[in-house]
Amino acid sequence: MLFSNLFAERFIHQVQVVGYLHERYNESADGGAFLWWGADGVHRTSPKPRSGTAVDGSKTIHAAAAYRPGEGPPPIDKNADVTLAHVAGRRWELRGDRHDPKRVLRSYDEAELRISIVYRAHCFADAAEAALFHRTQPMLRGSSAAAATADAAATAADDASAAASSGGPAPGKGPLTLDAVLSTLRDDVIRRRGALAWPEGIAPYAVAMKLLREYVRYPPPPGAWLPLNHCALGGLLPRLKPLLSRVCKH
Repeated sequence: MLFSNLFAERFIHQVQVVGYLHERYNESADGGAFLWWGADGVHRTSPKPRSGTAVDGSKTIHAAAAYRPGEGPPPIDKNADVTLAHVAGRRWELRGDRHDPKRVLRSYDEAELRISIVYRAHCFADAAEAALFHRTQPMLRGSSAAAATADAAATAADDASAAASSGGPAPGKGPLTLDAVLSTLRDDVIRRRGALAWPEGIAPYAVAMKLLREYVRYPPPPGAWLPLNHCALGGLLPRLKPLLSRVCKH
């Protein structure tokens, strides 16, 4: 919705902070930098211990570079329930297997871990806007957001009464349904590409892929000699696996 620019009047700005709780970091050996893309290209911020990076993650394309890329990940079954469990002292174990959930895949000292926590806050224009937002969003009982909504109830009630007397909420502030969102996006795609771009009865998966291609443009990874996931071709065309094995590690 955001990248289509069709719902700009409804957008609520956000602050997202990635905080780093690990105890040590060696930039040259560990990698794992925080990457974000601006108009002039990619920028890097080191995930130094006890620091944080603030960005509006809903608008700014961002990622994390591979942490300790030279070590390679342990073999993990995508269908397994994998957990990182604290054993004792400074020891941690990566556990999980489709047939044995307690199987140890790899052991770590706490100094080897990169630990981060993500905090995201919505930035509302006033208490009434916050109350309107939270009326359609689930909240934990006793949370600060729930308390703030309760404090704003009187103000919001006055605004709601004014809106009702004038015929409804302000333009762009009322609730949206999934059908209304998809209808808006469909009409825009047809305006851009023609009626054949959105045929009747199109499958939900095809809709999702079409919207990604139309509105979401991720930049290529920095420094990539081929900015495509060429290693995935082996899954689509098995006869290419021997050739790809020269450059791809599984």
